[in-house]
Amino acid sequence: RPQIERPDQKQQTRHVRPILLRDAVRTARRSLLLGDLGSGKSTLAATFAVENQAGNQNAISLLVPAKMLLPGTHAGTLRWPSVKEFISSLSSFVNEEVLPTASAFDLHTLLNSGLEVAILIDGLDEVSLPVAKEIVDRLGQVVEHWPTAQVLATGRPSELTGLDHSRWQLCVPFRIQDEDRYQLFLEEALVDGDRKSVVEGK
Repeated sequence: RPQIERPDQKQQTRHVRPILLRDAVRTARRSLLLGDLGSGKSTLAATFAVENQAGNQNAISLLVPAKMLLPGTHAGTLRWPSVKEFISSLSSFVNEEVLPTASAFDLHTLLNSGLEVAILIDGLDEVSLPVAKEIVDRLGQVVEHWPTAQVLATGRPSELTGLDHSRWQLCVPFRIQDEDRYQLFLEEALVDGDRKSVVEGK
């Protein structure tokens, strides 16, 4: 579970509360998952992609490493001069790295069809800060133009100083305490039908 920080226009302080990542992403539609090296950001993002895909047959989730995003066709000062070129780069990643033998994947067409799409960019700290800022800007534009899109990006906060996230929901991996682990064990046992173990406290 990540913790969630949601910017409040009326207050300077941020409110922090535990929430499942899938609920956080669905609620805000644009989220940043920030944490130190080894805190579980990539694992949480990958788990979200799998669960979101499995839970909705009319949805698609894309998990793309930030460093694997190629510049747009007309790249210059900006790597992606438009949001369309950014989307094309995402499509190119899928076609070249994920589904090289399948029919051409076109993310732009899927977005225009109204399909629920979750775009997850992992490792903003693994690219330069200007590129990370541009990725965040383009992801924000995706959400603004397509109401069925949800976006999530991960990174280490120490490497992203200066990144404008004023319109983004901030999440951090939740540190599980012993009592939380015990509660998770109880819940999993109940789901698995092992009620006897739960009653006996095993």
